[in-house]
Amino acid sequence: MEIVMFCILIIIQWIRLFLGNVGSKAAASGAMLWFVIISVGVCFGQFFLLLLQTYVYLPWFDSRLLLEIVIGSVATAFTVIELLLSVLAMGAYSAKEKEA
Repeated sequence: MEIVMFCILIIIQWIRLFLGNVGSKAAASGAMLWFVIISVGVCFGQFFLLLLQTYVYLPWFDSRLLLEIVIGSVATAFTVIELLLSVLAMGAYSAKEKEA
């Protein structure tokens, strides 16, 4: 079940990054709004995989488990930073759209 969730998360990540790319290039607040909404869902998915995922503890895999936690934490941190910056960009785009 967790593998299926991980694959779905990858597909949603591709869609999210595509919408962020389109919204940034076109300076469209609508695409950025969808980017923000999907980013919140992706953060929940990453938190699940980081904190609630089931692990089988094997002593010789302990360092690999730590590496997975570090990589998951970095990915979640980047997603949160992207989320905050996209909210700022969305505010600037909507202000620019109101002027026009």
